[in-house]
This record gives sequence, C-alpha cells and structure tokens, in this order.
Amino acid sequence: MNSALVKYEAACRALGEAKSIDEVKDIRDKAEAMRAYARMAGDTDFLFWAIEIKLRAERRAGGMLAEMQLQGPGEYQRSYHTTVAPTLDELGITKDQSSHWQLEASVSEDEFEKWMNGHLGDEFPTSSGLLNLAKRLAAEQENGSNKTTEEKEEKGKKVKFGAPDISIREIEAVVEVLQNRTLTNGGLVRQFEERFSEFIGGGDCVAVSSCTAALHLSYMALKIGPGDEVICPAMTHVSTAHAISMTGAKPVFVDCHEDHGLLDPDLIPAVLTPKTKAICVVHFLGQPGYMRSLADIAREHDLKIIEDCAHALGTNHGDNHVGLIGDCGAFSFYPTKMITTCEGGMFVTKHPELAEKARSLRNFGLDRISGDVTALGWNYRMTEIQAAIGIEQLKRLPSFFVKRESNWRILRESLKNFKTFEGRDGIAPYAYQILVDDRDEMRAELLRNDVQTSIHFEIPVPHFSFYGGGSFPVAEYIAEHSITLPVHTKLEKTAMERLVSNVRKFER
Repeated sequence: MNSALVKYEAACRALGEAKSIDEVKDIRDKAEAMRAYARMAGDTDFLFWAIEIKLRAERRAGGMLAEMQLQGPGEYQRSYHTTVAPTLDELGITKDQSSHWQLEASVSEDEFEKWMNGHLGDEFPTSSGLLNLAKRLAAEQENGSNKTTEEKEEKGKKVKFGAPDISIREIEAVVEVLQNRTLTNGGLVRQFEERFSEFIGGGDCVAVSSCTAALHLSYMALKIGPGDEVICPAMTHVSTAHAISMTGAKPVFVDCHEDHGLLDPDLIPAVLTPKTKAICVVHFLGQPGYMRSLADIAREHDLKIIEDCAHALGTNHGDNHVGLIGDCGAFSFYPTKMITTCEGGMFVTKHPELAEKARSLRNFGLDRISGDVTALGWNYRMTEIQAAIGIEQLKRLPSFFVKRESNWRILRESLKNFKTFEGRDGIAPYAYQILVDDRDEMRAELLRNDVQTSIHFEIPVPHFSFYGGGSFPVAEYIAEHSITLPVHTKLEKTAMERLVSNVRKFER
C-alpha cells in the first residue's frame, strides 16, 4: 500500500474516531496541509483524497456545532456565548467558518457523495463549491420539493441489509468498456489485480469469477485432491466446504471458539490424521482468525493454510492483511461485501508459482507461454466490466471503511445490553452480530417494521444432508441465536436510528 493511501486511511480512521471539535479541526488542518503538498507535488490521487478528508472534517465539525444549537433558543444563546464561542476562538474558527461548516453539514451523505463523484479529471471539489451546493439544496427545499410529504417520510424508511454503493464513476467505467467493445482480456482485469495487491500490501493476485472459484483454485494449485482431508470450521458458508469437496478431498469440520465464532485451534489436534493436508481458516464477519496458533499447528504437521477472506477485506492480523498470512487467500466481491464487482473474487498468494498455476487453471489449464493445455482447468475468468467496477470501487474503499466503521461503532455503543462476540484487533466492519434467545421472533418483528437483517449462518455446514451431521455445540448455538445487523455505506443517520430503536425494543 503506498504512503499516500496509508496517510489517507489513517486520516479516515482518525476522523471516524474523533469525539470533539478540536480533534476534527486538527484533522481538517492536517488535511489542508496535505492538500497543499499534493498540489505542489502534482499527485492528483493524493490531492483528491486530501480534499475529501478536509471537506468531511468540515462537515463533521459543522454537524457537531449544529447539535449544540438543538438545546433550544434560550439554552443555545447561553451556550453559544459562554461555551461555544470561546472554544471557537481558541481553535481559530471564525463565526463565518462555523456557519459555513454547518451549512456544508446540512448536505445529505448521498448528495455529498454524488457531488464528490461528479468531480473527475482535472476538476477538484472545493469548500466554496460544497457551500454553493448546500445553498442550492436549501433554496430548493424552501421553494418546495416535487415530492409529497408522505413520499419524504417514506424515504429512508426501509433499512436494507445490503445495498451496493455504486456511483457515477462505476457507471461511466462500465459504459466505457461497452463502448470499447473489449469485454474480456482487455487489460482492466490485470489492472484490478495490481491495484488490489497494492491495497492489501503485496502478494500476487488473480481475479476470478467468485470467492468459491478462488478457494477451489487454492486447493488445486496446492495439489490437494482425492484421499486428502482439509480442516475447516463448522460455522461458515457452505461454499467453504464445497470448494474442498470439488477437488475430491474431504472437509473435516471443527467447532468454533465461543468468544469469537472462529475456528478453534485447540480442537484441531483431535481430528488430525495422516490424510490431513491443510487448514482452511475463515475470517468470520471480518474478524481475523487465530493465525499464530494455526500457523504453529501447520508447521508442526506440515500443513498448508488457506484463508477464506470473503468477509475480510480490510482485516489485519498484526501488521499483515489477511490472505497473505497463509499459503493462499480468497476474497469475495458479492454485492453485500466491502466492495463489489456484481459477482467476483480474488485469489491471493505470496508464492509466484501458485499464482501462475491459478492463472492457468482459471483459463482452462492453458499454459500462457506454450499455448498447451497442461492440466484440467475451468473458466473462472473475470470480465472487463467486472474489473472496471472493481477498480472504481477500490478507489472509494477508504471512504467506505469510514462510513462502515462509524455505523459499526454506533451499533456497538447503542446495543451494549445485547450479547455479542468480544472484539478482536484488526477487525473490518463487515457487519455487526448479536446473540439473542428469541431470534426468529425478533427478526420477524424487525421485518414487519421494514428492518432487514441476516443470519451468519442459519445451519452449520456439517448439518446439511450432503455433509452428514455431527455435534458442534458452539456453531449450533450461533446458528440458533445470532442476528446479523447491517452497517453498509447507504445507511444514513435516520436509518441507523431506526435500526437501533427497533432492535432495542428486545432488550432484556
């Protein structure tokens, strides 16, 4: 990951965690300094990121100031002259800046994103431009909207579990591919692979048609097949096990640790046999697996490690992004994931020979140099259209993290009375899971109130008839009691308030 992107991500995290106006103002000032440096250096990507952080900080500060005014006219007057004004003076914030930032904050996140996405090429967004947008929207509201009062109230009423964040950037990128008429093998897939590698901090990346395909290629590249056994968690999506079965190998299920719902390393020795060739660790709901313990077991017994990172783009274990710790990793770009390519996945590895094998196997087993078919392969290729979407999604991913983490923190702070898993360092804000006694009744009531939820996962994989059963107490408890709540980027303040208020009706 380049230094500019690291700084941008650090600023996004700091802004998401900031609790006071002085912290937000400090971030805004640092972003302004970064903006000046980027302009001087001619780094357009860094310049756009710095401007975005600066504007987001101004909007955040404006929102904080606006909240202070909600105490009522009398209280506000006393608060403003005795508390707020001195604080603004100390921070060097003028009354004009204060009013401007509050006006900027009045722009909805959707309108702000749309406005930001409209600034492409050499045209960069500015504070004055955002201020003009806020004034225009305020004037339109004053003059009356085309929508009825009922339609306004209905807007944002439904809380969807998943909502892919597609902007004009992705749409224009797709149109460009269609206009160029090179729909496959046109260079964008390779570009997407390189940018993904840069984002996760290294490794060879091979873009494929799904996460399941990436997992399958992992086992095939590692020459795991009939007669072999692969250890995997009982609590996961069925595709985790299917990818093993597709090779002719046997998935051997292990229960989860009760603290996090992750594959429990302490239970692995009991199921090891001479046929065991690998461990598949699932970074469940964006939590990093117990990689040190699993690596110790793998070294002792000469096993490979495959990482199922379907939920885990942005998840780190220590200084490493997941997917680059074991031998191979697999990511998902399904519409509910951190980024989407509609459908799609990514095979990642630190080993160039495995990446080359995966590239051949995703394309019918074709050798790129000789043109010979050297192995049984599949059509697991990603299209240029998918790659075009992925490239634009990666550019926006840092801002996705900011929004998702903010929503994740809202749920963590607001739902403290609900049982959940302990937090693990390095977690990515994929979703928020709670554990309740009356799960089905609660989900039904939430749905009646237009609040969508999900379950990860409703049936432990070994309990499917294809896999034959077994006892896995922790996985069974999660399957019976868990509700997964959304934190995606399309959930604005009113939607989060609606989500929280409906969930809290079931507090005990």
